[in-house]
Amino acid sequence: MKTLDVRIQVMPDGAVLVPALTGLNPGEYDAVLVIEAERPAPAATTLNLPMVDLGPWPEHLSLRREDM
Repeated sequence: MKTLDVRIQVMPDGAVLVPALTGLNPGEYDAVLVIEAERPAPAATTLNLPMVDLGPWPEHLSLRREDM
């Protein structure tokens, strides 16, 4: 069993255009076609945020709630 990921085009008359597939021997195949209703959202890009270096933390700095 092989998994092929191809993008098809459906024409106005209902015909389906499938790109030529390489790596398959000529002959008949059983296939399952899954139509996704929506394209998946693109992966989130990383943000290029500025970095501010304020130097080392003061000695004995406590950020515990009880100490603030």
